[in-house]
Amino acid sequence: MMIDAAELFERVLETYAGVGKTGKPQAHEHTTLAAVAVSFEQSARGRDGGAVIVAMATGTKCLPAVSRRADGTAVHDSHAEVLVRRTTVRWLMDELDALHAGRQSAVFEGGGERGGRARLRPGVAFHLVVSAAPCGDCKIVEGIEGEGEGEEENQNKRQRTGAKVVWASSSPPGQTDVEKHSQSVGAVRRKPGKGSPTSSCSCSDKILRWNHLGFQGCLLRSLLEAPLYFSSVTAAVGVPEAHDGAAEVAAASEASLRRGAWDREAPDDRERPSIRCLAIPSRVLDGHGLCATDARRVGAGYGVSWWSGPSSEWQCASRKGTETETGIVSEVPKACKDHREVLIGKLGYKASANCKAGATPPAQFVSRLSRSSMRARFFSLRGAIAGGDGGGDGGGDGDGDAGGGLALSHEAYKQRVCPCYLESWHQLRRQSSIFRNWIDK
Repeated sequence: MMIDAAELFERVLETYAGVGKTGKPQAHEHTTLAAVAVSFEQSARGRDGGAVIVAMATGTKCLPAVSRRADGTAVHDSHAEVLVRRTTVRWLMDELDALHAGRQSAVFEGGGERGGRARLRPGVAFHLVVSAAPCGDCKIVEGIEGEGEGEEENQNKRQRTGAKVVWASSSPPGQTDVEKHSQSVGAVRRKPGKGSPTSSCSCSDKILRWNHLGFQGCLLRSLLEAPLYFSSVTAAVGVPEAHDGAAEVAAASEASLRRGAWDREAPDDRERPSIRCLAIPSRVLDGHGLCATDARRVGAGYGVSWWSGPSSEWQCASRKGTETETGIVSEVPKACKDHREVLIGKLGYKASANCKAGATPPAQFVSRLSRSSMRARFFSLRGAIAGGDGGGDGGGDGDGDAGGGLALSHEAYKQRVCPCYLESWHQLRRQSSIFRNWIDK
């Protein structure tokens, strides 16, 4: 089933408008919104097919390298695209948990008869929607001519990225191997920001990586027959009302999005996903706090995430959900503590955390999207599937560890449960001139 990108973006905005005000930008702030939708053929859901928005997130902040937590209790990267991927993975874990508990899943099938590995149902596809071009390579737009007084400054903002090119004479590069003030295309970049530098690569680079390895990550890969990829990537670009060059701006921005997310290092074993850039009136984005303006000069300090319940609960959870002729529906639950979190971007902890960046947070302020929480959730899920403690094979590629999984370092645990994913990543870095410059943490 073909998904109308413009209609899906409109539904994302409608859903975002209905999830409450807590954590959203104030009048002087702006943010980025990202969402993930799952589409279905009619046979996949047993009713009208269509698409469901399963995760949403906002955010513009990233922790500096000096504030990273080795224990994984802080969310290091709170840009919307990264948060929504983590939010989606969290939802997928809930979906797999429900599947293996014997409840019907609209997304997955199998599992039990294949050693715990699940597979997507036929006709199921994932879609990434972002309210702006991702930071990094996708942000650099070429070929747009400025018009009129003051237009050059606006065009420069639209064509440039604050993310810094990563370069090194040897591989892997370190955190300080950065070429400042470069707008050359095709390079790996470190996320933009003021103050101490971060060690997180740009959202453009991470989306490119997901297009190679899947967005499900290493741990979840051990429970799936195949990686999960986005079938479409859609971003918006704000244009003035009745702007004569809106089509030209959208086309140039789409070319940059396609280059940054795919063409600069295209996988040789997959067809390119649908990549679209939509020209959206700036007033529409401004009404949701989703673009920088003279009034909205500051990036929002909070990041917010929402995720759906398992698909087995959708009919009762979607009291306010609506469905269009093309079947796009809103299934994200109304804001509640079980499906909504507000993060302090500069700390990586849940809102109201009273501690400094890099300090040990009280347990109640550790996000369910943090590495430590996600790993504990996976450990529990893996144990439920395997009927054990989460450290055994349970359908993965590694050996059991007799319950010592949580005591292992994160890299050691990933190597144990899914070495095939890590080997694919290491091979990609060896072969690719782009991924060779990925920043080591």
